[in-house]
Amino acid sequence: MPEPQSIDLNQEIRRIVDAALGVWTRRLIDHSRANSLLFYRDLKVGTLDLTAETEAVGRLLAGEKLTVESLVSGGRYAESPDLVVATRAEAEVRQKVRSALVALQRKALSNLEEKGIETLHVAMGMATWPASDGGRSYDAPVLLLPARIEARGRAGDDLRLAVAGDPQVNPVLLYVLEENYAIRINASAVLSECGGEDESGQWRIDPQGVFARIERAATTVPAFKVTRRVILANFQFAKMAMVEDLKRNGDTIASSAVVAAVAGHSTSRQKLAQAVIGIEPAQLDGRPASDDYLVLDADSTQHRAIVLVGKGQNGVVQGPPGTGKSQTISNLIAQSVAEGRRVLFVAEKRAALDAIIKRLTHPDVGLGHLVLDLHGASVSRKEVMAQLAHALEQIRNALPADGAEAVHREFEARRKQLNEHARRVNEIRQPTGLSVNQIVGRLLRLPPAAKSALRLRGKPLAALTAERADEVKQQILEGAANPTLFLGTDPSPWNNADIRDGRRAQDALDLATRAANELWPDFERLLGQVVNRLDVRSPSTLDEVASFLAVLRDARGIRQQYGTEIFSSQPGDLGSSRQGCESWG
Repeated sequence: MPEPQSIDLNQEIRRIVDAALGVWTRRLIDHSRANSLLFYRDLKVGTLDLTAETEAVGRLLAGEKLTVESLVSGGRYAESPDLVVATRAEAEVRQKVRSALVALQRKALSNLEEKGIETLHVAMGMATWPASDGGRSYDAPVLLLPARIEARGRAGDDLRLAVAGDPQVNPVLLYVLEENYAIRINASAVLSECGGEDESGQWRIDPQGVFARIERAATTVPAFKVTRRVILANFQFAKMAMVEDLKRNGDTIASSAVVAAVAGHSTSRQKLAQAVIGIEPAQLDGRPASDDYLVLDADSTQHRAIVLVGKGQNGVVQGPPGTGKSQTISNLIAQSVAEGRRVLFVAEKRAALDAIIKRLTHPDVGLGHLVLDLHGASVSRKEVMAQLAHALEQIRNALPADGAEAVHREFEARRKQLNEHARRVNEIRQPTGLSVNQIVGRLLRLPPAAKSALRLRGKPLAALTAERADEVKQQILEGAANPTLFLGTDPSPWNNADIRDGRRAQDALDLATRAANELWPDFERLLGQVVNRLDVRSPSTLDEVASFLAVLRDARGIRQQYGTEIFSSQPGDLGSSRQGCESWG
């Protein structure tokens, strides 16, 4: 995220933000009796009471890893006159301890995997006092030490319990004392007065000193006392860190335009909306390569988001799993660090943190020295200082990047070639009105049966405009609907008719209608008269009608060629006339 944008702190903004802070704080804290940090209650499964194991608790505080056997005092059964009974009782206790450790480990692992928080703690001391509502009294752990249960052996049945972090005073207890009774206790000061690191870097704490200081501070709370108990259980208080931030940083939070806008300040929302700038992905192609410090692959949309954040924009990156959100965040962190920014990456679940850390610490990226992992209660001061020392050492010994300018020039030259190629294949071309990509896409969608070896070039291709292509397509569709008419093999009398438009089709239809309703009946009547006069058989088909009409035309031609006397003469007379003509000739 970019640095908060400052705005003038006026009374209206502070009033709106303070009201929102109160709502956010109440949502973060559970005041009900289901909160084990305020109203602790022993569970049948998931609680291990170590109050009687004074020696084992001392060894835990000294940094030892204790086995199941070490957590059970064998001496407590030594007074039994029956050794068999004592041994059996001790075995039962050990089995109960083992079962409790297994249940606690499973719950802690589930919380870590699902919620990303480490919840297993050794609770020392219980602060009790009556509740104002008359219900069950408060029973709040005082001192919390992060713990870890390790499973060794092939079967994982060799369990070891150890303290895994620095102690802290129950933050929920401190919050309730301050909010309800105006008792403010400085937890850091109490821990510093009652403990510190030894020569080995292990934090040592005096629990009794902590209890005494808490009791002295809470003397105004009726019937307040701290009972000396030691319990191993799972406690969840990860959200208290956010509560402390909200309480201690009110002015800083209210000075952020983003927070003011989220809290409901309309003017801040308007200012943020006006400050929005836009960058098209194509504009990134002109960005100098030396301005980018991306350590992982990024497409244009991811690159755009990173550049916008660098220009001070706030944003939300959304997308389904596998679309590159973690990759974009990793690139954003690398880019921000290279530009001199400080980056705080927070996540609700540990898996999200691990996804980013894994990418940044990968050998091909090599930015592990810039990552300071502060997630989880098991992180100790010693580990933090060791990480800082390692980071400073890496930076001190870092070598300058040689040849970066040559790499950037080659990158920009290749990017220019690729952009030119992309421009050419996506440019709309005539006469098709399509780009090369679009043409190739359409060709690839064609079925195998539609493929052809025909290639158009020159004038035929230039003549194939989009409009002409649509006409050809329409004609092909019409031909596919009536293939026999299209190929001229249909038996219909309309086959091969020269009808090219609607006007000719209407004229042909009018002629056919008149022929059927007027001309043909008259023709049949006249034909019947001729047949009757000639006493011949009436034609039964159009072909016979045509032949009959042809005979009549021939007869009329003969009649017109010869005189009427030839038809009244006898054949012999015609013969004698012919011979006389020949002799005369």
